Amino acid sequence: MKRFRPYFPRILLPGLILGGLILAGSATIWGQMDLPAVSQSVEGGRGLLFMPTARTFGQAAIVLGGKGLYQRREYPVLWKTENNMDNTTIGTIHLTLGLTDWMDVTGAVYGFHDARPYVKNLRYGTADYGIGSSRVAVKARYPFAMDFPVQLGLKLGAMLDTSEKQMDGLIYRWTRKGTDYEGSLLQTIDFGNKISVHFEEGYVVSGAKIYDDQWVGSVGLELRATDRLSFGLEALNRTFDGISPQSVLKAG
Repeated sequence: MKRFRPYFPRILLPGLILGGLILAGSATIWGQMDLPAVSQSVEGGRGLLFMPTARTFGQAAIVLGGKGLYQRREYPVLWKTENNMDNTTIGTIHLTLGLTDWMDVTGAVYGFHDARPYVKNLRYGTADYGIGSSRVAVKARYPFAMDFPVQLGLKLGAMLDTSEKQMDGLIYRWTRKGTDYEGSLLQTIDFGNKISVHFEEGYVVSGAKIYDDQWVGSVGLELRATDRLSFGLEALNRTFDGISPQSVLKAG
């Protein structure tokens, strides 16, 4: 990917990130479905901010969205008593198509800006930006009616190795070196028209040279305050079979 970088205007990625921040949490929907208070996750597909839900958008839906994520990373420096900070940002554009009422397909592309990249535990490098990972996924749910209060789903996807670099921390997943393959079981339960709970259990086969496979578990609570406003609370866990970004950081 590096050889193409001189041909991209230097304002391209900041523009994408700004667009992601403006679009954060939003989605534009075309089709014949009435979809109040729904959103895409950061990896695309119907869901909360991070975790997917068992629900789909429905047949003929075309959902275009974006998000911006900011991370402030703390690193130790050998000759200092206090830690230094590194500010990184991820911007993403994702598109979901409703093939049927019970099956969606999603594509997403990520970009990053690393304000003060850390270099070999000694010094900070110059600011860097570039293209991150790409993602493709399909989600299918048991063909209950769209308004049925219990939904069961299956998600299969891949995070593709298109990133120019790999960064640790929360954002490592969207700056991959090596392609990850994943699968998850999803469950959604509605308690009336206002409250839903969501569950995810999955596994990720890592294509990275450093990081091992992961077990995924998530639970989410969704409150739909109005037809156009919803709130979400999520607890997410990724347990590595071996080496993880945190263990690499601790090992220096």
